[in-house]
Amino acid sequence: MSIFKKIKYFKNFLVYMKKIHFISVLKLMGMYGEA
Repeated sequence: MSIFKKIKYFKNFLVYMKKIHFISVLKLMGMYGEA
C-alpha cells in the first residue's frame, strides 16, 4: 500500500470517527432531554 493511500484511508477514518462521535453526542443529548 502506498503512503498516499494510507493518508487517504486515515483521513476517511477520522471523518468516520467524527460522524460516529457526533451521532453519539446527539443521542446523549436526546436522552438528557427526555429525562
